[in-house]
Amino acid sequence: MSRFRLTPNNPTGTLIEKEVLMDIAGKNPDVLIVIDEAYFEYSEVTNKDLINEFDNIFIIRTMSKVLGLAGMRIGYGLACDEIIEYMHRIKPVFSLTRLSFVAALNTFRDSEYIEQSIRKGIESRQFLYDEVSKIDGLHVFPSKSNFMLINVKDTGFTASELALELMKKGIIVRDCTSFKGLDEYWIRISICTLEEDKKFIEILKEVLS
Repeated sequence: MSRFRLTPNNPTGTLIEKEVLMDIAGKNPDVLIVIDEAYFEYSEVTNKDLINEFDNIFIIRTMSKVLGLAGMRIGYGLACDEIIEYMHRIKPVFSLTRLSFVAALNTFRDSEYIEQSIRKGIESRQFLYDEVSKIDGLHVFPSKSNFMLINVKDTGFTASELALELMKKGIIVRDCTSFKGLDEYWIRISICTLEEDKKFIEILKEVLS
């Protein structure tokens, strides 16, 4: 039996407090708590220290986000020795191609690239948050991830309508209507380069005007 937690959360970009995770792990010692830290670099917060306190916590991460290796399909996990041993028993012998292994190893060695990628991502997120916040009718959530959630109800558009109008101009956003707990007035946008961010804001204002 396991419980799964994504922090930062998708689609809100909010963090689950470490005390909450500790409480869950402590009260459920026979339950494996899987914490997805796919976006932890952007949040600058990690729960990896909890694996030294709890033997029922397994942290999973990906190299598809800030590290830029989405096409390589590489992920990794952090846990106590016992959990790692169980993982080794069931994982395929050739679970990673040679090319993916070399790409992952050299990416981890390039600390300058990683730091630059994180810094640029956070700068992009802050720019988008600041600019979207200035637009009448849009209500944007502060985020600790590489995306942010926006309520568009006061614009007169539904999420699907706004997404369609933006798509006509070459901009793709996520219609979040299918997310449990959200209605038809939520979209999710992702960070890009600052040049692309500026173009998005320009087109967004044009569509909403």
